[in-house]
Amino acid sequence: MTFYFAAKYSNREYVQRIASDFHNYGHAVTSEWLEGHHTDRSADKQREYAQADLDDIRKADVLVLFQLPCDIPEHSTGRAVEFGYAYALHKPIIIVRHKTSVFHYLPGISSYDTVDEFSRQYL
Repeated sequence: MTFYFAAKYSNREYVQRIASDFHNYGHAVTSEWLEGHHTDRSADKQREYAQADLDDIRKADVLVLFQLPCDIPEHSTGRAVEFGYAYALHKPIIIVRHKTSVFHYLPGISSYDTVDEFSRQYL
């Protein structure tokens, strides 16, 4: 199965470890942003990163939205756009942890209370 993992950039290293576990079990994770190359803040690079993320979502069978601690404000809410894009493409969506939007309650969206619960389902 091929996954796109969406999360706060500040949780990148944690989600990277989850992606590694998924790779070890034969799954693919298309989220190139996990490699940490999305650091250039220029407008041209930001457009390039956004397009790459949309391309990665299209390649995935499923989008997983990691709603890890969301109480700290962040400058980017790209994962909300990624969620909407995957939904518009009729991709299955899984939310891990907190539902923070009315859109997270749409029909057909799965959720897990913990990362371990989610991982046990697929590993």
